[in-house]
Amino acid sequence: MNKSATQTRPRTALRWPGNKTRLMKHILPKMRPHVCACEVFGGSLAWTLTKERSQLEVVNDINGDLVALYLNAQRHLPELLRQLQDAFSSRELFNLFKAQPGLTEIERAARFLIRSRTSFAGNTKDFAVSKTRGGGAQISREGLN
Repeated sequence: MNKSATQTRPRTALRWPGNKTRLMKHILPKMRPHVCACEVFGGSLAWTLTKERSQLEVVNDINGDLVALYLNAQRHLPELLRQLQDAFSSRELFNLFKAQPGLTEIERAARFLIRSRTSFAGNTKDFAVSKTRGGGAQISREGLN
């Protein structure tokens, strides 16, 4: 098993309802060897990003913003990180990003991620930050801060 698959709780970029990070320590030991893996409710991709890679991987989700985020992270990571580098928590910005999700696909992905990380339980609809830890995108090339 690779290093990331032995983690008991992976760190994902998204705060997302139904996130499977807490279940990984139970799910991964039950996985059998496989050629194809299909995650039908992609969400935060905790399962897909933690398990060992398969020859064929299928990820699906009804939320188009999630799909756009993952495609842009895969294809345009440096520019996506650049868009996120100065992000901070603000109810005004949160509401602006809800009203205008972005002009380009990369901007759309960045704004969606910011909304996820500054919303209640990652729902992207209601602004909320922790009283003790704050909130915000706070993502770097090294991972989550």
